[in-house]
Amino acid sequence: TKQKNLTKESFVQTCIKEVKLIRKDISAAESADNTFNETECRSNYSYKMFCDEERVKDANEETCRRQVTRITPASQRPKTELKGEDNNLTVATYNLKNLSGNQEIRLRQIGETIRVNLNCPDIVNLVEIQDNNGIFVTGGADASLTLSRLIKSTKCKNADYQYVNVDPIMNGEGGQPGGNIRVAMIYNAKRVSFTPYGNPQALTATSITRNGNLSTNPGRVFARADAFTNTRRSTVAQFDFRGRKVVVVGNHFNSKLGDSAHMGAHQPPEPESDRRRVPIATVVNNFVREFESKDPNAYIVVAGDFNAEYNEASMIRLMGNHLKNLMFEGDIVPSDQRYTHNYNGSSAAIDFIFVNRNLMKLSPKMDVLHVNSDFMGRVSDHDPLVAQFTFE
Repeated sequence: TKQKNLTKESFVQTCIKEVKLIRKDISAAESADNTFNETECRSNYSYKMFCDEERVKDANEETCRRQVTRITPASQRPKTELKGEDNNLTVATYNLKNLSGNQEIRLRQIGETIRVNLNCPDIVNLVEIQDNNGIFVTGGADASLTLSRLIKSTKCKNADYQYVNVDPIMNGEGGQPGGNIRVAMIYNAKRVSFTPYGNPQALTATSITRNGNLSTNPGRVFARADAFTNTRRSTVAQFDFRGRKVVVVGNHFNSKLGDSAHMGAHQPPEPESDRRRVPIATVVNNFVREFESKDPNAYIVVAGDFNAEYNEASMIRLMGNHLKNLMFEGDIVPSDQRYTHNYNGSSAAIDFIFVNRNLMKLSPKMDVLHVNSDFMGRVSDHDPLVAQFTFE
C-alpha cells in the first residue's frame, strides 16, 4: 500500500474506492471469460489495497478499517546490528521527506527510527530538512529549531548529537514553496570531532586548501557552479575520527520530474531528468578528485538521495575512477535488498553511499533498512542506509 499523508478516515475511503474499481474490472474480465490476475492488478492501480481476486471479492468497509490499524511499530521493523563503537565508524543517510520544526509527531517518529532502527549512527546525513516553520513563507530559511528538535527526539543514551547546517538560498533551491529544504547532518560529538570555522553562507564557494582541508567547515560544494541553479547545493563537512580525516559530502540531486513512467506507454522509459543530474555529478566528482589530490589519505563519503538509479549516466559520472557504490559493490548488500524507494509499485535504489578507495580498504558493511518501503504508516517515502567502517 502506498499511503500519502492521509487521515485514517480518508485512507479508509480511498481503500473502499479502490476495492470497488478493482471489483468492476474483475466483473468485466469474468463476463469476457478472461482472467484478472495479480500482475494486471499491480500494473493498473496506484494504491494497492488488495491484489488477489478472492480477497477483493470478500473485502468490505470493515476490511479497509482493519488495514488502517495495522501500523507496525519501529521496534518490529528492520533494525541494523551495525554499531559505532571502538574503532568502528558508522555513517548513515536518510531522506526525511520535508521535515520541519513544527511537525511534532514526525519528529518523534523519525527520532525513534534513528535510535531503534539505525542504532544511533556516528554521522547521519539528513536530506530534505526544512526550515523551522515549514511551508510558511515567513520566518526565513533558518533550520536550527528543526535540527535541535530532531536531535532531542532521538533520545540516544550514549550520544551527544550536534548538527551541521548551511542555510540555503531563500526559496531558491527547489522543494515545497516556503520550506527551504537542504541537506544537513548530525554527528555524535562523543565519537566524532568537528571543528567549525569560516563563515559559510548559501553561496560561499567552499574550496580545498593546499594542505587538503576545507576552506570553510561546513561548506557547500562549489556553491556557485551553474549545475546547482535552482536546486539543492551539496553540503560538505570535515570530521576527525581517531585522528583520521573523514569528509562527508551530503547530496540531494534534482528530482525525476519529467521522466516517463516505468510502466507507461513509452518503453523503455526515458530518464529525461538525468540530463540535469549529470552536470551536478560532474561537479561533485571533481570536488572528490581535487580533495584526494591534495590529501591522498582522506577518507571520503558521498551520500544522499540522488534521484537516479545506479546505471544512469549521472551515477556513472559521479563514481568515475574515484568512488565505489556500496549498494552494488560485491555482496555487501544482498541483491534482493537493493531498493530504497517504492513509487507506484516500482521499487528502486535511488539513495546511495559512495566511498573512496581509502574507505573501501576498511572492511565496509552496509544495511538498507526497509522501514518505510515495506510498511504502512511510513514516516518518509525513502528508506535509510547505514554503513560501517573498521579503522585500525
